[in-house]
Amino acid sequence: MDKSGTLLYIADAFLQLTGAEDVSRQHGSHHRRQRASESPHDFRRALEERFGAEFFITSVAGDHALVYPLPVWEEIESRLAALPATDRIKERYLERVSYFGQQSRLDGQGRLLVPTILRSSASMSGEVVVSARIDHLVVWNRERFEKRLTEHPFTDEDFSLLSERGI
Repeated sequence: MDKSGTLLYIADAFLQLTGAEDVSRQHGSHHRRQRASESPHDFRRALEERFGAEFFITSVAGDHALVYPLPVWEEIESRLAALPATDRIKERYLERVSYFGQQSRLDGQGRLLVPTILRSSASMSGEVVVSARIDHLVVWNRERFEKRLTEHPFTDEDFSLLSERGI
């Protein structure tokens, strides 16, 4: 993140989704150890080949950011478009993702600009935790994320439910 807290380095975190080897967590975000022959430009190129350079950054509750490659977000929009215009849940969801959301393009260093409204509501200054999901990233203020982990522990019942689902 830069001094103003407006830019989020995401190239390395998204490379984790591509199966990049040797990913480690450091200072609240994901970093991939770089081979001598690789440069940040190589990371960005790999990210763009897999996902493109356009992303949609949003939130539903405003307490964390959701970072979607634009093709993934467009698929979500297609499914939403198929719902009736009078669907109230769709309307509430779209109100929130539109309010917090913004399309963003990777800069030359593999960073994305987090929308000001979302950056403020999610307290995205200082350290953040970048968590990879199947097709997107979730970004939390580190203190807020650690509090969430404490308040919502992973229980034996959770393990049982996963086991019932074959995981």
